[in-house]
Amino acid sequence: MSALDHNSLEELKDNGFVKIKNFLNEEELNSIKFICSKYCKEKKHKDNYFSRTALNFLFKAISFKYSRLFSDLKVLKIVSTKKLENFSKDYFGKNVELSNIDGYISKKGDSAILPWHTDRAYSDEKGDKKIKNFLHPDDCNLKIFVYLSDVSSGNGCMSYIPKTHKIGFLIRQGIYTKKLDYSPYWSLNQFRSFLNIKKNYDYIEEQLNDKNLLKSFLVESQSLEDNKKSIYDYEAKAGDAVIFNEGGIHRGSKPTINDRLVLRYFFKPKENSYTKF
Repeated sequence: MSALDHNSLEELKDNGFVKIKNFLNEEELNSIKFICSKYCKEKKHKDNYFSRTALNFLFKAISFKYSRLFSDLKVLKIVSTKKLENFSKDYFGKNVELSNIDGYISKKGDSAILPWHTDRAYSDEKGDKKIKNFLHPDDCNLKIFVYLSDVSSGNGCMSYIPKTHKIGFLIRQGIYTKKLDYSPYWSLNQFRSFLNIKKNYDYIEEQLNDKNLLKSFLVESQSLEDNKKSIYDYEAKAGDAVIFNEGGIHRGSKPTINDRLVLRYFFKPKENSYTKF
């Protein structure tokens, strides 16, 4: 197994994501894949969520769901065997909580699993502006995305534009502190439009250590929405993982060759104190 070492942590902090080969060994992969194949449905189905708290496990016990209970324990055990909490804590530089565990299957087809977008953006591509409360910028997950089937460019890989987590954080920070006015920024086009407002661009550029990051992102991302494949795609085998900050721009490409089965662990800071990336 490739360890979640210092180099992985530094790459994650700098780029917003890191790929881990052989995250699960063969025995772990076979066990976890069996469990997820048995219980997980398409995205957002209620059966996709695994227990992560004592209360969750108690509910399954009193409901006599013993088979699912023991399966959930095996899925939860990965957190400790791979030291996911410690790694997430080192990433954020503060205490973290496991906010979610789920898995899902995306059936083979010609539709993107998700287009280019950023999470924690309050809306979707429809751009609903009726937002009452804005989240603290630290209210954002580190996602451990474990592949249980092979993926490749144009076949279900989770593509990520490096360093955009830094931009996403500053957008959330600017909106939360009322330095910036909210407008939809969920999709890549919305994200780009938000940055092309001079007030927003100037605020974010001032906060960034890399003064060329905004300009290079706007140039390089200009035609991404129209491309079926991109330079940000990759190949991964079942048992590999990608760990990423959900505040960056990413997508799930079309699973054109095979069904895609994944398991996900989400961690986020327990306290809010403005993480610096």
